[in-house]
Amino acid sequence: MPPERVQKKIRIWGRDFAVAFYFDERSASGKLFKVVLAHFDNDKGDTTWLNSIKDMLVKKYGNPESFTVKEKMKISHWINSEGQLKLTTLSGRTVLCALEYMAVSAEGKKL
Repeated sequence: MPPERVQKKIRIWGRDFAVAFYFDERSASGKLFKVVLAHFDNDKGDTTWLNSIKDMLVKKYGNPESFTVKEKMKISHWINSEGQLKLTTLSGRTVLCALEYMAVSAEGKKL
């Protein structure tokens, strides 16, 4: 059975992001283990804000462990003892910004 997911929407920097919270149904207390924020837009206007997000994350967490470019899609991946953070951006026909945080710590230390 897949983990339970709760979806919400929030506005960040004037853009609508869908937010999904994933809870582990295998855990007796249903611990939160993943949060995903995603923004999709067909407006190819100013996309400099995509770089601003990565710059903010680099300032807070340091350089990513890995950085991949696949055509117009850029994927940055940070890993530490508490969890993994992945930033995916795309600036082509569609603009995409997705942030995914997944807890990797022991069951008792999940959010």
